[in-house]
Amino acid sequence: MQLIQHWPEDLRERHDALSNDARLHLSAQEFALAAQGFEAAYRLVLAAQPKGRRYHKGESLCNVGLALNWLGRGEEALRATLAAFVEDAASLAEESPGFDELDRTAAHNLVYVFGIGGGSLIQLALHVRALIGSGRLLPDPYAILGADTALVASTPSAGSGTPRTVGSIEVPPERRVFIGGNYGRLVGTYRPLRDRLGTWGYDGLLAADFGIPDGWGEDEIELALLTNCHYAIFEVSESGGQIEEVADVPETMKNATRVLAVFDCNQAPEPGISRGQTLVKLARWGVKPCGYRDLDELAGIAHSWLINGSTSPATAPTP
Repeated sequence: MQLIQHWPEDLRERHDALSNDARLHLSAQEFALAAQGFEAAYRLVLAAQPKGRRYHKGESLCNVGLALNWLGRGEEALRATLAAFVEDAASLAEESPGFDELDRTAAHNLVYVFGIGGGSLIQLALHVRALIGSGRLLPDPYAILGADTALVASTPSAGSGTPRTVGSIEVPPERRVFIGGNYGRLVGTYRPLRDRLGTWGYDGLLAADFGIPDGWGEDEIELALLTNCHYAIFEVSESGGQIEEVADVPETMKNATRVLAVFDCNQAPEPGISRGQTLVKLARWGVKPCGYRDLDELAGIAHSWLINGSTSPATAPTP
């Protein structure tokens, strides 16, 4: 076993002190200092590894990548995030026969933020797992980023957009629309809706487009985006992250002109989200969920709500 599961207490304390300080810089949008702090945490653990053994260093690497991306240093950000994914695959090769690394934060950011294809990540994971299986030690994941599988994985999928950074939100708050819901609908519903919003001069903000810090809850970035938007659209066909998001809607937004709730009426005649936790709150604000049958109807409802202050499909202009 190469992977050391339990760190020495002094190493853990020093690593956590560096990471916690870097998180404070990240929260304060001091991205250069955050990147430096997470890099220092990574280098600390890298240097502390005993010969022939390794500690898991994925969290620090993933957060280096995120901080660099939010700083606008895309190529360096992608490289650090790929290194984090390699680290995840190397560690999990000894822990799990399944590809659990595909469900980790680094993989999430590679796919949703950098537009890397899932198939490419699987090939990279297979390559890393084969190296670990052959007894190869990977103390520093950057060492294999020149491999053919890593080079392929570093190429964004056709049609993927430029990674979003926190500083790239150029439209004023009154033209920003937060989009929340269960991320099973991210590709088929939320991103197409985001693109429709863009054609009307609004910026649809999805947390998945910005990336999630490893070790943080998704709500920490989602709520930061939500509080900087004038409008919010919540998809409530089923429960997901929107339960927490709705609970944290700012007081100034708790009305039907600022919050829209929608649900897929092909799935059920009523919203499937928790009634007590979410639907009661929405009703208190005068927000009645609107059913839609397809993306065009959803876009019509959203357009009418934004432009005319109505959610009636009958009054919705052609989007």
